[in-house]
Amino acid sequence: MATRRELVSALKEELPVALAHLQRGNIAPVDLAQAAIGPGWRSIHATARFSMPRKPAPVRDALALINQILDEALAEQEGDFDADSRWAVTWFEHSGFDEGEYGIAETLATARNTSVSGMVEAGILLSRHGSVRLLRPEELPADWTRY
Repeated sequence: MATRRELVSALKEELPVALAHLQRGNIAPVDLAQAAIGPGWRSIHATARFSMPRKPAPVRDALALINQILDEALAEQEGDFDADSRWAVTWFEHSGFDEGEYGIAETLATARNTSVSGMVEAGILLSRHGSVRLLRPEELPADWTRY
């Protein structure tokens, strides 16, 4: 049985390579988190079963760990952006300023370690009737800043 540390090490070594391969394959940015699960599972199986301290890890924990390492790998590619900004860049690449499905936005937000409601509160996103849309620059207040 592998430790969590061994799994994290394996994921950090293998997932960025798999991510680059997925990106070259023209996987839509909003689909990267879902597509990265396969390579993440491959790492998990390659390191046998892993466990959190003193108990076997549930699938949910494994998926959270895969998303964490994926987010770290994407953060390295996207520079020093915060989670909301990384989400917004990915959403813009997929949908621009057009409306998109809330469920897709929330899935992407979870993968980027943020939330749709948090981005609505931050003033960069409109969410209503099961859809979301990035606010256009002219829709932001003249004095808008993130913090």
